Amino acid sequence: MENTFKKICFASAVCCIISAAIVHAGELVPQIDDSTARFNSTTPQVGETGDIEPIEGVGAITLAARFTPSSQDISNSNSGPVIIIETGGTTYGNGLYICGEDIVYFTKGSNGSGGNLSTQTSLNDTDVSDNAASYTIGPVNSGEDTVVYISLNSATGELTAGLNGEVSQTIINGTVEWANLSGNESVSFFSKGTSAEEAGFMGGLTNTDQGQGDLWNAGLAHGFEGVSGAPARGQIFAQLAPEVLPPYSVFVNQTGEETLIAEGGASDEITVGVNSDPGQYPVEVGLSLSEPEQANLSQQTLTFTQSNWGSSQTVTITAEDDSKMESKTHYVQLSFDVRADEQSEYHGFMVAPVTVEIEENDCGSWGMFNKADFNNDCQVDFEDALELSASWLESTMPEQAV
Repeated sequence: MENTFKKICFASAVCCIISAAIVHAGELVPQIDDSTARFNSTTPQVGETGDIEPIEGVGAITLAARFTPSSQDISNSNSGPVIIIETGGTTYGNGLYICGEDIVYFTKGSNGSGGNLSTQTSLNDTDVSDNAASYTIGPVNSGEDTVVYISLNSATGELTAGLNGEVSQTIINGTVEWANLSGNESVSFFSKGTSAEEAGFMGGLTNTDQGQGDLWNAGLAHGFEGVSGAPARGQIFAQLAPEVLPPYSVFVNQTGEETLIAEGGASDEITVGVNSDPGQYPVEVGLSLSEPEQANLSQQTLTFTQSNWGSSQTVTITAEDDSKMESKTHYVQLSFDVRADEQSEYHGFMVAPVTVEIEENDCGSWGMFNKADFNNDCQVDFEDALELSASWLESTMPEQAV
C-alpha cells in the first residue's frame, strides 16, 4: 500500500459541513471515553508482566500521554530514547518516546510475526513487514505542557497521531489485524527498569544491539524526569480514536453509544458540545423529535458562548407513557439544528440525527405478547393472518426438485 500522509491543523479555521459527529469526551484523546482505558494513571511506574489485559486480535491500540519535559529530558533525548509510555517486551510492543527532541512512536511485531532482534531503520520507518516501524509525530519543548496520542489500526495500517491539537495521519505498511499489540502486557510510564528482567520491558524498541541508532536503542533509554508539579497522565486503549473533528464543530455524546428509554421506566441523557470558542457570535443548537408525542426533552435549545463553550450541556430524554399499544421497541429521531450568525465559523454546520430507542410497556416489552400476535407489533389484525399463512405454507410446501 502506498504510504500517505495528511495533516489537519486545529489552529486554523475550517469552513465545512460535517455530519455524523457523535463522540465521547476524554482528557487526552477527546474522542475516546476515559473509562474504557486499559491503563489510566498519573503515577510513574516500571512495567511488570500482566499490567493490563491483552490487546491481541482486536486490531486497535491507542497510547496517550500528558507531560511537561524538563531541560534535562530534552538533553537526554539526544543520547537515547526518553520513555513516555510503552507496553510490551522483547518481541511485541508499542511505545511513545522523546528521541532527539521529537516525540516518536515505535511499534514492534505488529506484522504478526514478532519483532525480536528486529529494529527500525530510522525515526520514520513506516514499513513493519520486517517486524519494526516508527513514526515521528513532532517536536517537544522544555517546560511546555504536552498532550500526545497515537492510534494504530493494525487491520489497515492506518495511524493517527495527535500532538497539542495538531493531528497527522500516515500508513504503517505490513500490519495485520491479529497482531499482539501489548506483548507481555507490561506498561512502563515515565520510568526505566534497572534489573535484567525489567530491561525486557521495552515497548516498541529493541535492547540487543542490532545496528540501530542510539536514539532508538532501548539499552540507552532514559527515564522521564519532567517538571515538578506539572500535570501528567498516561493512557492505553484497545480501541481507535474516531475520525477527528475539525475546529468549530458541534458534537453529540450518547450514553454507551446508544440512546435507550422506556415507557414508564428509565430515561437517558445525551450531551452536546462545541470544540472551539465561538467568539462574539453565540451558537444555538435546537433539538427536536420526529414524533414529539413519543418523548420529552428537558431542553430544546442550548446556547454556547465565549464564557461556557468549554463545557458540554446535558439533555434528558424521557419516554411518554401513553396507553397506545405499539411495537415492543419503537424509534424516533432526535434532530439538531445549529444556528449561528453568518459571520460565525459555525454557520452552516450540520449534525447527524440520533436514533432514540423506546421500549413499550403496554404490550410485549417483557416478551409477553398475545399468542395471536404473530408479528409482535402488539396488535392482532390482518397482518398477523398473513404472517401465519406464510409460515404455514413455508412449512408444508414440498421441496422443489432440483
